[in-house]
Amino acid sequence: MVFAENDYDSILMFKLWKTLQCINCLLEIHPFGKDFVGEIQQADSQFWERQMEIIFNSLPIISSLPVPQYDSTFTVSTQCSIESQ
Repeated sequence: MVFAENDYDSILMFKLWKTLQCINCLLEIHPFGKDFVGEIQQADSQFWERQMEIIFNSLPIISSLPVPQYDSTFTVSTQCSIESQ
């Protein structure tokens, strides 16, 4: 039997690395001096918010916390600050 422990830092670093690989691929496909990544971001002003939401939704950190069933004071904030980490 194989046991695997979730290493959230490694998972997050892998997903960030994979995202950067995709951006590099875009830049290699279109190396015309135009900033296609910038164009993508301008076309979708919530591009990075969506990327962070995808990353955080794929990490089951919040859902694994024990929370009383009827705890009305428990709230989950979806906002993240890079500086706080």
